[in-house]
Amino acid sequence: MREIPIWRGGRERASLDVRMLRDYRGRPLAKVATAPALLVHRAVAELRAAAEPEADLTALWDRIAAAGRLLDAAELGGCSPEEHARLVTLATGAPLTDSRRALAELARGMAQVR
Repeated sequence: MREIPIWRGGRERASLDVRMLRDYRGRPLAKVATAPALLVHRAVAELRAAAEPEADLTALWDRIAAAGRLLDAAELGGCSPEEHARLVTLATGAPLTDSRRALAELARGMAQVR
């Protein structure tokens, strides 16, 4: 069974609130750590404070495009694109072909975001 932690600042963080994600048949699929609202609000406030109103967005677009290319081809968090599609299918009951297509479309959109 997968365990999905909270990530903040490039590191895993512990959470006291862990919930069970079940597949479409009701079987356990993953344990998911959830972030308390205060932590989420604090992280958003930090991002807003760090944002520059007239910052050059070129680097941001490049990072999003790179993430899209990784999403489509790399193993991320121990999960290949095929495994990701399989897990989406288990979590939602959607056909596997739809899960594969949705991941590919998201990756393509991110790669072409600019």
